[in-house]
Amino acid sequence: MEKCEDLIPEYFNFISGLVDCDSLSLNISREILQQNAELQVISKNLEKKITSELEKILKNDREKYIEFWKESGRSIKAGVQDMFGMNKEKLQDLLIFVSSYEDKYTTLKEYVDRMGDNKEILYVPAESIDAVKSLPKMEKLKEQGRDVLILTDKIDEFTLMAMRDYLGKEFKSINSSDFKFSDDKEKEEEVKKIADENKELIEKAKEFLKDKVSEVELSNNIGNSASSLLAKGGLSLEMEKTLSEMTNNNDAPKAEKILAINPEHTLFNKLKSSVNTEDFNKLIDVLYNQALLLEGFNVENPAEFIKNLNSLIK
Repeated sequence: MEKCEDLIPEYFNFISGLVDCDSLSLNISREILQQNAELQVISKNLEKKITSELEKILKNDREKYIEFWKESGRSIKAGVQDMFGMNKEKLQDLLIFVSSYEDKYTTLKEYVDRMGDNKEILYVPAESIDAVKSLPKMEKLKEQGRDVLILTDKIDEFTLMAMRDYLGKEFKSINSSDFKFSDDKEKEEEVKKIADENKELIEKAKEFLKDKVSEVELSNNIGNSASSLLAKGGLSLEMEKTLSEMTNNNDAPKAEKILAINPEHTLFNKLKSSVNTEDFNKLIDVLYNQALLLEGFNVENPAEFIKNLNSLIK
């Protein structure tokens, strides 16, 4: 038989070779091959051999593996995603991602080995490594000595979503609404108290942005930024952008967005003092649009944004 694509799984489609087996007929059909016990044994052995060789390269020649990964890694990531992560156990130790720890590629096992008492594998989707380094959240995480996987391939996040966890450690986007820098209950209570004292402000902001976000909240989990856009639920901000590009229309699913405002930022004090003035909506517009820009979205009305910004800095 000249070709038999079923001999190796689709996620190893970058492999080609010759299998020498005298006991198989040259005229055998693909349908019969799929039911042939001997062929199934050959297929399993080939898969094990390919996996073993890739693991050896990953362990002994990281630079060579990185070159391979840049060329063919997408096939393996697609294999993890296929059938809702059924191939996760087979492929998870072949995955590598850029880590904020020394800006190098890392395996998930290496990440877990150095995460100490932290319970979650943190990641951030990004257009590029440089684009994400200066984000306020990343700067604070760096101060805390926490490692973050930087996902620059649009299918990376879908891969981690299919996996759900690695060795019992759940994956967590730093852009999700339930991400926390720490479990500081005292700090959380303090922010909750400030929110209770500023209910009118929050409700007015929510009403102004009702067609854009589902919630407006105060948060101490957005670093040094004045505001941040967070995603609630299963669809992330980066997934929204990816699906929008794939469908090329406005009918793509949208992430449920939350505008988080930093109560420790000077702009929050300005916001409090302007609740009953015409500057309030301008400030909320600026906070929302700067959060959009930080997450790589386009500002919906650039002229209005610039007008409001200029008005506030006079």
